[in-house]
Amino acid sequence: MKEVWEPFSGNRNALVNPMKILLKKTAILFHKIATKSAQIEAKMLLRTGRDSAFINHVMAPEFDYKPHLKRINPYFAQWGFKFSMLEAEYFSTMSGRKSDLYIPSTLFYYYLMPFLGISNKYVDKNLFRKFLNVTSTKKEVDFRMPNQVVYNMAGVFYDANDECITPDEAVEAVMQYPYDIIVKPTIRTTWGKGVIKLGVMEKDADKVKSLFDKYKKDFSFEECVVQHPDLASLNESSLNTVRICTYRRPNGDIKILFHFQRFGKEGEVVDNASAGGNFVGIDSDGTFHRTIKQFKSLKTYPLADKVAEKVPYFEQMKAAALYLHSKIPDLNYIGWDFTVGEDGQPIVIEFNNIPGVNVTQITSGPAFSKEDLDELMPLVATWKPSYICEPWVAFDDTKGFGGRLKY
Repeated sequence: MKEVWEPFSGNRNALVNPMKILLKKTAILFHKIATKSAQIEAKMLLRTGRDSAFINHVMAPEFDYKPHLKRINPYFAQWGFKFSMLEAEYFSTMSGRKSDLYIPSTLFYYYLMPFLGISNKYVDKNLFRKFLNVTSTKKEVDFRMPNQVVYNMAGVFYDANDECITPDEAVEAVMQYPYDIIVKPTIRTTWGKGVIKLGVMEKDADKVKSLFDKYKKDFSFEECVVQHPDLASLNESSLNTVRICTYRRPNGDIKILFHFQRFGKEGEVVDNASAGGNFVGIDSDGTFHRTIKQFKSLKTYPLADKVAEKVPYFEQMKAAALYLHSKIPDLNYIGWDFTVGEDGQPIVIEFNNIPGVNVTQITSGPAFSKEDLDELMPLVATWKPSYICEPWVAFDDTKGFGGRLKY
């Protein structure tokens, strides 16, 4: 029989990889920093009435929000949360699916995510491939990660074999790599910021050194993945990724919660929605929805006829996401970003321990099913999250917004 999990009850130090000591020290440091930052942010939230992420990054300015501010969401009210219908009405408008089950951003970031697990030992994406041992030939499912050329952790350089090297050796390794390279920060990365492409013809020693100086520490130079033609048909200039979110239920079962496809605008390298990228929903069999949507806009656009019908090798992606989640006991909600290589092999670009729900709620409806919420919300409503802040369960976001909604 599977054990029933409890929030924050897992062994946070249960690491099965050669870098256990370094991971533990890194986790303690980032835990302290993140906790202090979250406490400050939580106090601001409780003063202003709601988290501003939805308003600042998601909602179209022309959306008429005022009729919905004083209407209380009946579903969450039964658990003591007085959320307005603002977000539910916006997502219903965008997705075409009327429901009061849409997750408000305040509930998501300040109740659900801390309850489901936030662990800062996963904050450095350079460590991701290490603690999951994704390069192992004994994996139960078929996937890989982009090959690293060099990477930097806390100011120290390492080569593709995880051997410590000097800065000059790192420059030489980059210069000898015969293909295009993607450069990106590996800590606190959001919205595709800092991600650039370094083409083969652009490389020279001085430019590589200048990039080292620019990023300073905690970054990666890695393979520029050549994606499958079906994904490239969405947009050739960007690496177009499928976000798959997995969820561990209270009884221990891991399931696919939702998925969607992101792709950049013509000429852009990143596909992130918050960086102005496009996104479409994906059906359970991998079929693309044919309507393009974006943040901060009520407009939609048709997917071009040249775009493939389905995500290639989608079942293999989903199997890999479930397998990977099974290796992480202390996070119960994870977002995985996949693409597919030319050879058809799923490639895990990265994972996210606080993956948002806004995109899927715009494309496909509520992020959680009623069955999942009926099971989850009674647990959340009786939980006091002392880890980040001390909010009250009877939360009311229908009162003052601190002027945040004035455009």
